[in-house]
Amino acid sequence: MGNSKFVERFTMFASKLGNEIHLRSLRDAFATIMPLYILAGLAVLINNTVFQWLLSGDALTGAQYWGTLIVNGTLNISSLLIAPVIGYMLSQNKGYENPLAAAVISLASLVVMMPNVIGIRWTEAGKCWHRER
Repeated sequence: MGNSKFVERFTMFASKLGNEIHLRSLRDAFATIMPLYILAGLAVLINNTVFQWLLSGDALTGAQYWGTLIVNGTLNISSLLIAPVIGYMLSQNKGYENPLAAAVISLASLVVMMPNVIGIRWTEAGKCWHRER
């Protein structure tokens, strides 16, 4: 009996929290981008396991090249993908007239806030071994 009351209150709290507009926008944005993350995960898996079992030499290098391109096109630019989608979903959930403008502003804000200085440490042999941001 007491457990039922807890479950009922917890369900009410979870429902209210799940309907909060910012969290709902985050959920919708990540759900929209999810197929790209799945593709990247499969590319990493195949690139680092299956290709190494089946191929060797130049064939392995060529196959891993394409796997690396898929990862570069998804995971490595995920912030550039997710930022405008979050802005778009938030403006859409708030009922704004032009959600595309919010997406453009979100992307521009991300780029403006990115650091533009990269420090490089050199080894004794004169080769770069670590980059700092």
